[in-house]
Amino acid sequence: IRYSGEKMDIFSSVATDNLFVTSLQQQSQLEALSNSALSSGIDKYLRKEYEAAAKDFEKSISLHPTSSFGADTTKYLAQTYLRLDNTEKAIETYKRGIELNRDRDDLRAALGNLYYAENRFQEAVNEYQEAVRINSSSSSNHYSLGQGYLKTGKYSQAEQEFRTVLRLEPDSPYGNYGLGLTYSKREAYERAIE
Repeated sequence: IRYSGEKMDIFSSVATDNLFVTSLQQQSQLEALSNSALSSGIDKYLRKEYEAAAKDFEKSISLHPTSSFGADTTKYLAQTYLRLDNTEKAIETYKRGIELNRDRDDLRAALGNLYYAENRFQEAVNEYQEAVRINSSSSSNHYSLGQGYLKTGKYSQAEQEFRTVLRLEPDSPYGNYGLGLTYSKREAYERAIE
């Protein structure tokens, strides 16, 4: 590019700085628009206007897929689809949210819970395993995985998960409850009563 007989470097420091500032401003504007759509969607959800809420949540995600509220918006949208009796769309929503937020164990656990409620236990176990991989210090992730193992007949693995719950939270009743269920499934009733 020539300007006034001199060569102009489009990657000069000033040009790069201006490009960066413009990009940040656009990101900020998209974040604001995304948050506005999210807020509108929540209001409509609370008024039980689920179709309209779903559109706003979709808009929020499409405006800024990597928004700091993206994972929460995913959960709102999935719950909205469940209110509309569209389980498959809720599952698709969680999967898309997981693609955008790979480090969020709560999305994996939520999808696992949805599969579990649909009696799709192996798929639930797969999601719970990922939730544990992402956040192994969460006793609820281990408890959910243990429940999934019980439903798929993997009693040794279930016992291991419930023991992990007890190790992470010794005062929580869930570890003992899970162990009791495991022993009951194994017909070790004396141990189940302990």
